[in-house]
Amino acid sequence: MKARLYVGIAVNDDATQPDSKTILRKSFDDAKVNADIEVYPQAQHGWCMADTTAYHRDSAWTWEKLALTRARPVAGDPELCRAFAKATREAL
Repeated sequence: MKARLYVGIAVNDDATQPDSKTILRKSFDDAKVNADIEVYPQAQHGWCMADTTAYHRDSAWTWEKLALTRARPVAGDPELCRAFAKATREAL
């Protein structure tokens, strides 16, 4: 794999499961996957869905927009890839 993965961990998730970083790092290393793992001290929750009370839409949009600026279809149905690219452009 030529890509590099990034994993940001919320501080309270890290406090609850402090060994997760070590386990994740070993898994990435064993699979020969380049990855950066860091704890965000200002983040108070980890993964959450947009329809939950833990989701902070205003704060999340910054990160979602950043992800969309790099999103590219790499394989699949050409029409679906075009639709994805169009939806991404419109969202930005």
